[in-house]
Amino acid sequence: MTTVLETLVAKGRRVQRTRDQRDVAFGLAALSTKQEIHYNILKKGGVKTLTHLLKSSYDVEAQRFAALAIANTACIENEKIEFIREDECLDGILSELRNDDSDTTVRQYCAMALANLATDHKTHVQISDSGGLFAITYFLKVVSKEKYLDAARYATVAISNLAINPNHRHKFIQYGAIESLVCIACWDDWTVQCKALEALRAICMSHELRIVVINAGVLDPLVIMSKSDHRSVLYEVAAVFHCLSTVPEKTNEISDRALSTIISLLFVQNKVIEFHASSTIANLTEESSMHHRFFLESGLYQILSLYETYHVDSKVEVMRTLSNLSGNRESHSQLLSVDVLKTAVEALGTSEVNCQTFAASLLANLTVDVASHALIIREGIIGPLINMARGNGACMEAQRYAALTLANISFTRESHHVIVDALGIETLVMLSNLMDTFSQKNVAAVSQILRVCDANIHSYIMKKGVLHSISFLGQNKDLGVRSNVSAALRGLSVDADISIRIVQEGGLAILLPLLSSNDIAILRNATACLYNLSLIAEHKIEISQVGCIPLLTSFDTTNDDSEVSSNCCGCLSNIAEISCHQVLIASDAGIMACLVAMRSKSLELQRKGSRLFSLLCACDSKRILNEIIEKEGHNFLISYLTSHDSYLLQSGVLGILNLSAHKDYRLHIAKARVIDPLVTLIRYDDLNTELQNMAMMCIVNLSEDINNHPTFVNEGMVKIMISIYNSSGDDMRTYAALVVANVAKNRSMSQIISCCQGGVESILHLAKLDYSPFRRNVLGAIASLSFIHRNKEQMCFEGGSIQLFQAFRTEFKDSMSLNSACCAIANLSENAEYNSFLAEMGVVPLLTNVLTSYEFDDNNEAIRALGNLAINPHLCLGISQNIHVINKVLKVLISGNEYNERMAYMMMTNVAASTETHDYLARVNIMSAIMNYLQNALIPKHKDSDETISYALLLIANLW
Repeated sequence: MTTVLETLVAKGRRVQRTRDQRDVAFGLAALSTKQEIHYNILKKGGVKTLTHLLKSSYDVEAQRFAALAIANTACIENEKIEFIREDECLDGILSELRNDDSDTTVRQYCAMALANLATDHKTHVQISDSGGLFAITYFLKVVSKEKYLDAARYATVAISNLAINPNHRHKFIQYGAIESLVCIACWDDWTVQCKALEALRAICMSHELRIVVINAGVLDPLVIMSKSDHRSVLYEVAAVFHCLSTVPEKTNEISDRALSTIISLLFVQNKVIEFHASSTIANLTEESSMHHRFFLESGLYQILSLYETYHVDSKVEVMRTLSNLSGNRESHSQLLSVDVLKTAVEALGTSEVNCQTFAASLLANLTVDVASHALIIREGIIGPLINMARGNGACMEAQRYAALTLANISFTRESHHVIVDALGIETLVMLSNLMDTFSQKNVAAVSQILRVCDANIHSYIMKKGVLHSISFLGQNKDLGVRSNVSAALRGLSVDADISIRIVQEGGLAILLPLLSSNDIAILRNATACLYNLSLIAEHKIEISQVGCIPLLTSFDTTNDDSEVSSNCCGCLSNIAEISCHQVLIASDAGIMACLVAMRSKSLELQRKGSRLFSLLCACDSKRILNEIIEKEGHNFLISYLTSHDSYLLQSGVLGILNLSAHKDYRLHIAKARVIDPLVTLIRYDDLNTELQNMAMMCIVNLSEDINNHPTFVNEGMVKIMISIYNSSGDDMRTYAALVVANVAKNRSMSQIISCCQGGVESILHLAKLDYSPFRRNVLGAIASLSFIHRNKEQMCFEGGSIQLFQAFRTEFKDSMSLNSACCAIANLSENAEYNSFLAEMGVVPLLTNVLTSYEFDDNNEAIRALGNLAINPHLCLGISQNIHVINKVLKVLISGNEYNERMAYMMMTNVAASTETHDYLARVNIMSAIMNYLQNALIPKHKDSDETISYALLLIANLW
């Protein structure tokens, strides 16, 4: 056979006659059918001879046999690159493909030769550089128009082989191969259809070219070919659909035009076709807009029935489809209606990791809807989920979704005991120690949801170290983990016992860096947690010590989120309940923070800000209080007095009460017209008693400033207070009487109080109370009113004065109180008919005790009172025999204080009016003191008053 081959090769290069050329070409074609001879044909120059015949012969039959021989020999294994290197062989093949005048059969065999050569990727570069891509595409266009089946078959195979090279695919698109391939795919011959689809699929291996193929109209041929009875065609159809379905822009178009066709491919009873069809549906369902169409086509039932097959790859794609469908909450009801949970449970138990992952993803999506939680609990899925989360045969991705599902389902209280019983808490602790951020995020989410469970589970959580795990997770830099950690701390801090544990185990150190986050969700949770922690008294100092106050005040002034600002104000207001923190908060821009909050449109923020501001008004720092007044903060509080919101109303009253407690600001507040709204609150029947009492206390504080008394009188406040005294309960009566008493202490206003019916009565009511601050406060009022004659009888005989005077012995030690009491007694004793009454009350020992035991300049009222009482003969002797009193008076006689001297001479004159006292007075050498005084007083132009001199002369006359 070798000899024959050599003979034919040699003869083929020399023969000129057509018949001889045909015989040589036929002989070589016959030899080329034997695969074992291909190598010898190549090595002995047979390819060169065949190329010569192909290009030089004028006989069509000779060209056909030569082209066939070349095509057969091109099947040679491992030597295709040597085949192409033969002189002018590739050029001869390509020139025939481009030559429209060449015989179609010759061109067909050339296409087959090119297809065989292209099976070796090493030949692709030389074929492309020689113009092979254009040549085969050109030929493809020709055969597609003329419908040459065999030629089209070889041309499509050549393109399919060459398109394996990514650099060639764009050129095929550029040369227009797609339209011809789509046209050929519509022919009736199934083998040609398969080859055309193979070529299209090869080109579609480049993702960016798939949309070009779709735009070229490939979908309609695919739908038509899906009706074929040939498995090969159906395989190619399913494979092309699978490939094209990865183009997101064309998902809806594919669904609209071919979804029913793709679903029908699920039941061809071929595992490869079923895989491609299920993968196509999984790709399409990634677009939520086509889910409704999928349900209308009954695709859900078909895809679920496919899961019952034994093909693992198809099962994975079924679970991926279900996972995609579950991503759309509108699909949940339909998924649950076909009992998809059983399929998910079965998938969780498989050994295929992708199946597990998609099943866990399906459950994670379904559990976003709370309606599914009861079904999941009833199906017993929580146990398998926890096993998967623990990593029992599951990949990391499946663990992540299992943890996410637990995070979602733990929103339902009924799941908490199931999670705990299935060792879910231990699993959370284990996962928290993983370095996987996604799992840590979901663990933190579960932890923050479990906050709503009952106290027993809370206790169990703490014993299992969940708080420590949350603390560890707080060190993670991932925003999602930190967000869930902050939410977990926020939820757990609602429980008072756990909030104590949070602080004890360093929770404040975790929260502090969270306050520096730029994520609004983290800030909301962290500030809310601080607010919850600050509700416990022991934590307020610790929160202040770790440096939270500057951060909280800065959020109030710079943060646009009302919830964050509200939490900050709430936390600061809780901290400000301790007086030492008020200065710290106010010094760290706390006043400005409050004003910003009170100007907010958020009602909750206004409430928290106003409460904080009202507490800062209790600060003892004059600098801060001045800042409050300068920034018109008191006007905000006054405006809240007319608010319909009870919280703002309470803050307004509390703030005014705290401000009015500082005496330096009472006049300023009163000038801001705060009295009218306060009175309105007091008279508002539907207001709670505590607020009414606070409003009344504000008025009491304001009434203690003498500069406000004209305002009280001019605006009719005295009459209003008397009216309240006559018509209200015990507390309000007391406060109203206290206001009247404060105004009555002003001598210029006492006449008005006296003229008002019930004014004196209300003050005497205070005197009867067994509460020393009230009695001390009322002393000044009684002293002032006692100067008015018509009040004296009422003050003596209607009660009040007795209890007041009797309390002097033990309660009052300050000079002002004692002097006021002595003044009242002195005024009352000016009427002789009341002296016996006063004596019965025991005022004489009181006065003598004041006079002899206390050293203060204004004790002249005690001397005046004793002097008035000395008019009574029964009292006179007792007064004169008290050596301490007489000695004190003798010192006063020469004290140089004009008023004191006058009262002393008046007293001694009345004492000396009784002859029984003369002997005692003589023994104390009183005359010497009198004469010394008169020697100086009677000098012309002496400044002593005539009244004092008159008393001195009268005293001498009585003693004489």
